[in-house]
Amino acid sequence: PEVVGRSLQELVHPDEAEELARFFAVVLASPGAARTGRFRLRHHTGAWRWMDATGVNLLADENVRAVVLNQHDVTLRREAE
Repeated sequence: PEVVGRSLQELVHPDEAEELARFFAVVLASPGAARTGRFRLRHHTGAWRWMDATGVNLLADENVRAVVLNQHDVTLRREAE
């Protein structure tokens, strides 16, 4: 399935939906601080992929005005563990 234009809430694995909500609550409550989390997201192929994520609330930064989220696919490492 296509993932462009879909929210993270639509793409997160049901088992990690609460973890994703907690992650964003912490990010939003901590402006400027990097916070990390790990959850499964639906890949465009339809497979579930484990992602390590770092989020930073930069809503107050006039040059950014966004929550910046960087993700790194760690599925192979997770499966090896």
